[in-house]
Amino acid sequence: VYQPGNPEGGPLIHYRLVLDDDRQDELENRSIQSDDPLYGAFVFNDSEIYQSVGVHFHGSPWERPGNPRSFKLSFPGDQKLHGTKKFNVSRYGANVNDGTAHYLIGRNGSSNEPAPHCRYEYVRWEVSGEDQGILGRVETVDGAYVKRWFRGDDEGPLFRANGKIFFRRDETWNLYRWVALEDWGADKEAYRWNWDLHTRELEDDWTQF
Repeated sequence: VYQPGNPEGGPLIHYRLVLDDDRQDELENRSIQSDDPLYGAFVFNDSEIYQSVGVHFHGSPWERPGNPRSFKLSFPGDQKLHGTKKFNVSRYGANVNDGTAHYLIGRNGSSNEPAPHCRYEYVRWEVSGEDQGILGRVETVDGAYVKRWFRGDDEGPLFRANGKIFFRRDETWNLYRWVALEDWGADKEAYRWNWDLHTRELEDDWTQF
């Protein structure tokens, strides 16, 4: 991969996402809510190149419009980025609130047992030659996260709380219900989409929940 770009500068790690014209066009013109991965190359600090990296826009329907975008990146299992399989790139990286919040959550414990929180760092982000400024690299909350924070007790299901949203083919959508810790009966379908299963997904076992 060779792509002329902006010269590196400053103290931040530099991330480049390189998509060919067809993938770039598809990303920009398909549904903004699509989570289907498109594949490109990822360049770390102009020194390491990773091929076949999956990428799609990330975030809630409220967050996805506007620029810059937030992204989710997934690396091949045999070519992880310094041991990391996937992470998010947040459009709010230049806003100090996100990074500060993750730091303070981590400090909200004891010195030898901090509260579980995501790894967060500021990066310089570029997409297909366009410098998009300072964004935040945010750890995904998944099975790897659970294993890191709950060693020896990491086999249980991980659920993420969401608003339940109806999407339509014409790209419109509406919020059906906010998530709540309420008893909606024994049928797991009453909870699905308000609660996303993020580990052991294929088992689809909601018994512990």
